Amino acid sequence: MDVSTKMNSMLAQMKAMEQAASMDKAPNLGDNLKANTTGPQSEFASVFKNAIDTVNEIQKESGALSTGYVNGDPSIDITRVMVANQKAGLAFQSMVQVRNKLIESYKEVMNMSI
Repeated sequence: MDVSTKMNSMLAQMKAMEQAASMDKAPNLGDNLKANTTGPQSEFASVFKNAIDTVNEIQKESGALSTGYVNGDPSIDITRVMVANQKAGLAFQSMVQVRNKLIESYKEVMNMSI
């Protein structure tokens, strides 16, 4: 799987996380609290884990290209290395922003009065 496919996959996963986070809650949470927490929570966790794994793979690929270029591999040119490094940086920055938004949302929910 090439880097652009991984980036597209990660962006699709991030959009799915955004949709999952913005879904409206059911009006009557008292009776259905246990039934509703297992499905969306596990789905959100798996989507978030997949996004993190994708960022990790992009960074590993970037590191491998950089190492190969430094070691003198003739099949790796500097443009591939630079593009891979930029994509890895962008993927990481995006993940950090998603994390920051999640923390901000968590703090906002914790500060709500009941």
